[in-house]
Amino acid sequence: MTDNLGMSVLLEDPSDLAVHLAVIAGVLAEVLDQTQPDMLQRARYSAGILARDLPLPVARRIQAALRHLNVGTFLVPEPEMEAVPRSQRL
Repeated sequence: MTDNLGMSVLLEDPSDLAVHLAVIAGVLAEVLDQTQPDMLQRARYSAGILARDLPLPVARRIQAALRHLNVGTFLVPEPEMEAVPRSQRL
């Protein structure tokens, strides 16, 4: 992995959002220099994909901060993220 490759930060267990939403949003707000309410909304609707297309050092800062709070994450290079098809009504 190189520092200029866009990285996505994903939760190991998306159900962590239900238990740790405020903590996760706080980490995102601090590392990404955004407001807490904005990051609460982003995390709430993220489906476990907390951030996309970040520089590797920033993604690692988020990962380290969440690991310190016992929230597991993993990093995926942006080119390896597969597009999810749009949902359809049956």
